[in-house]
Amino acid sequence: MPAFLAARDIASHRMTLVRVIKLLVVLLAAATSIAVTIRCATDESSNERASIEKHGSSLRALGKLWATTSFRIIAVAGITVLVLMTRTLSAFMVPQLVIEDAGIFWLGQYTNGFWASLFESYAGYEHAIPRLIAGVADWFPYAWAPVVYVWAAAAVTGWTAATIASLPLPRAMSAILGVSIVLVAHGGEVWASATNLQWITATALPLIAVTEPPASLFARANQCAFVLLASLSGPFSAIAAPMWVYRITRQSHRSLFDVALCGVALGCGVFTLFVLVIHSTGSPEPGSQFLLTLAIALKRSFAEVFLETASRIVRNVNLAKTAAFFCVLVPLVACCVVGRYRNLRIACLWFLFCVAAATAWHWRAGGAFLDEYYANERYFYIPMVMLAFSAVTLLFEEERPIKFVGVCLMTLMAASTVNRFQKMAAADYSREWAEKSRHIGKQPVEIEYYPGWRMTVPVRTASRR
Repeated sequence: MPAFLAARDIASHRMTLVRVIKLLVVLLAAATSIAVTIRCATDESSNERASIEKHGSSLRALGKLWATTSFRIIAVAGITVLVLMTRTLSAFMVPQLVIEDAGIFWLGQYTNGFWASLFESYAGYEHAIPRLIAGVADWFPYAWAPVVYVWAAAAVTGWTAATIASLPLPRAMSAILGVSIVLVAHGGEVWASATNLQWITATALPLIAVTEPPASLFARANQCAFVLLASLSGPFSAIAAPMWVYRITRQSHRSLFDVALCGVALGCGVFTLFVLVIHSTGSPEPGSQFLLTLAIALKRSFAEVFLETASRIVRNVNLAKTAAFFCVLVPLVACCVVGRYRNLRIACLWFLFCVAAATAWHWRAGGAFLDEYYANERYFYIPMVMLAFSAVTLLFEEERPIKFVGVCLMTLMAASTVNRFQKMAAADYSREWAEKSRHIGKQPVEIEYYPGWRMTVPVRTASRR
C-alpha cells in the first residue's frame, strides 16, 4: 500500500508539473502576442532602432544581424526544422519508410527509374516532390533510404518556412508565419514524411499569390521553383488558381516576373485539373451527401483547434463544436473587411474553404467519419495553418479591437498546441528494412513497413539505377 501511494504521489506531481509547463507556455504565447501588437507594424524599422539604441551594443549587433534578410530566412528555416524534430522525435531517432513513401514512391523509382515515375500519378494527381526525393535517395545505399526520406521531408518543411519568411511583409510577421506551419495543434500525421509534403508546401501558395514580389532576384527565382514543385505535388494548385488569376489581373501586378510566376502556377493548375478529371470516377456514388459532408468539414476546420477549450465551457460536445465554429468564424470574417492585411486573411480563409470543400467532395459518399475530431488530421492541417496565418496578421493591424481578437486566437491556439505537441511514436518497422535492404537488387524481397503494409521488391537491372 505505501508503494502504491508513493507511485500515485509521483504521478500526481508529474501531472502538476505538466500543467504548470502548459500554463507557462500559454502565458508566454499571450505575452508574445501582446508584445507584437504593441509594436507599430507600419514603423518597424524605427522601433527596432530605438530598442537597439536603448539596450546597447550587443543588441545592436543582433538587431543588425536579424535585419539581414538572408540570416533571418535561414534562422526561420532552422527554427522550423528544430521544432519539427522536437515534435516528431521518434521519426528522426528511428527513421523508417512509412505509408506510400515505400510502396509507391520508393518502389516506383526502384522498378521504373526516375523519369518514368516522375509524372506517374497516384490517387488522381501528381507528386513531384516525393518523386524527386525518391530519385535522390536512389543514389544512396538502400539501407540509407529511410534516413534520406526523413531528412528530405525536414528540408522541404524548412524550405517552405524560408519561402514564407522571404515574403515582403514586416519582418516579425513573415518570421512568425514561417514558423507557424509547425506550431499548429496538429497531431503530426503530415510531418517527417515525403508522402504528406503536399499538405505542408500548399500552405505557402495563398500567401505567395497575394503578396508583392520580393526585391531579391534569388528570392524571386526561389518563389518560381517553389510554386512549380508545390503546384505539381497534390491537387492544391487547382484550388489556388482563382488567387493567381486575381493577382495577374491587378494593375500593380503586371511585371514580367508576375506574368511568369502566374503562368507557372496557372499552367500547373490546369495540368493538375486535367489529371484529376481523367482520373475521376464520373458520376457521384450512391448515397452522395456533399452538402452534409461540407458542413461537417467546415465546422471541423474552424472548431477542432478550439474544441478542447470550448468543451470546458460548454459541456455538451456537439454544442461546443458549434460554439467554437461561430466564435472563430464570425470575428475572422468581420476582420476581412478592414485592416491593412485583410487581403492575406481573405486568401487564407478562401483557401481554407476550398480545401474543406475539396475534402467534402472527395468523401461525399461515406464521409461521416470526418466528424471524428483528432482523426484523419491530414485533411485539416491546411485549415489549421490558415487559421494561424489569419490570427498572426491580426496582431499587426493598427485597430485595437482587431489586435485583441488576434491575441485571443493566438493564446487559445497555443493552449491547443501544448496539449498535442509531440507526435506519438509509430510502430517500429526499421529493423525489417535494415535486415532485408541488404538483399534488395540481388533477389526478390518481401518487406513489411508501417502501418503493416507489404511490398515485394523484385531483382533490379543495372539500367534502372
